[in-house]
Amino acid sequence: MHKNNRKILVSLLIIIFFVGVFIFIKNNPFAKTGNKQKILLFEASGCSQCQKVEDFLKQNKEIEDDITIERKESEKNKFNALDLQLKERLCHVTRKKGQKNIPLLYDTGTCIIGDQQIIDYLTEQSL
Repeated sequence: MHKNNRKILVSLLIIIFFVGVFIFIKNNPFAKTGNKQKILLFEASGCSQCQKVEDFLKQNKEIEDDITIERKESEKNKFNALDLQLKERLCHVTRKKGQKNIPLLYDTGTCIIGDQQIIDYLTEQSL
């Protein structure tokens, strides 16, 4: 009976492992959405640089044909603010006291900060 318990435990661990891998692959934040690349854009209301990026995207709607942009308002939304801080840490981005790194575009381990830098990056990615 002891050997049967061990076999059952090993079988359960293998099943749990494969279920975990499946869930990660299905919900992988680094994965592309279908054939579309998915990126995060952290913004804040009243941010003039953020508005420049939005204006650029409105004028160049074809960019969002190839790239899924998930916009995250990070000034009022505390969850998005925490996510922004996490992404900054992943990219080794530091903040000076009182500084906000907005707009910030996050793409699979890469952080792009500032309106013109984001516009240049999006233009390059859509080619």
